[in-house]
Amino acid sequence: MLTRLACCLLVWSMFTPARAADSFDGCTAFITALPISIDAPGVYCLKGNLAVPVAPATGDQTQVAINVGTNRVTIDCKHFGIDGRPGGGAVDNWGIAMGGHRDVNVRNCSLTGFTSGVLLTDSYGNNAVEDNRFMGVRNVAITVHGDGSVVRRNIILGTDDPRPAGSGTSATAISSLGSVEITDNLIAGVSANGPVTGIIANGSAATIARNRIRGLDNRHAIGFAVGIFIGPYRPNDSGPVGPLVTIRDNDLGINLYNYGSKGIYCQGDVASINSNVLKGFQLPLDGCPRATDNDISAPVPY
Repeated sequence: MLTRLACCLLVWSMFTPARAADSFDGCTAFITALPISIDAPGVYCLKGNLAVPVAPATGDQTQVAINVGTNRVTIDCKHFGIDGRPGGGAVDNWGIAMGGHRDVNVRNCSLTGFTSGVLLTDSYGNNAVEDNRFMGVRNVAITVHGDGSVVRRNIILGTDDPRPAGSGTSATAISSLGSVEITDNLIAGVSANGPVTGIIANGSAATIARNRIRGLDNRHAIGFAVGIFIGPYRPNDSGPVGPLVTIRDNDLGINLYNYGSKGIYCQGDVASINSNVLKGFQLPLDGCPRATDNDISAPVPY
């Protein structure tokens, strides 16, 4: 039997092409050491795994592994990793950051151990974070601002803020501002001694579809555990919230012992919430008047 199985595997391998190494043909520059600041448009690629340098022992300064300071930049890690754990500790340690620019793409990266993984903030839009893996991020794995941006096909594992309750601790897998498409992401494990959220979408237009969220855990601390939160464009906005937001075909689940949990939490009149699976939440839907045809199973009693 073993001989026959080995023979079959050999024949199968002969007719199954091996995965070719990623091509570097489209790269215009290479990132070979960290930290680095990028000030010219182009496609910047990795040729191997990198780690941030050991953080200084004193001070609360922010350390950024890759700082993007211009428009039209692509960071393509070619499936190599960036390790932020050497720069951890007291330092606010960011993986890939951009502020005030547009057309920034981050793809094929594996980021481990950062305070925040990718931050594309105060942006004019058209950004993309796609096909990345985040492991052990301590606060927010992905933050994207700007209309026309996308966050898709990312794997986010073990987002965990270890700080004690009452210290401002919180954890979020994906946070967006503006008209952002958030689709086909896998989120597994978001925990803190305070509020935890799978996806935060602030703004009047967004599409949140086909995401899978598991393992939200606020460890019985003060603050909700929320699968998807829809909020205003700015925290103090009094205008309409979410009239063009669509939430569909998402699969959300939570630990049964987690109190104060909400599946989808709306602060406004979201246009469409349908065909979502919401498992184990105390409030599967909160403040969502236009929710239809959702699978609400086994809510936890108060």
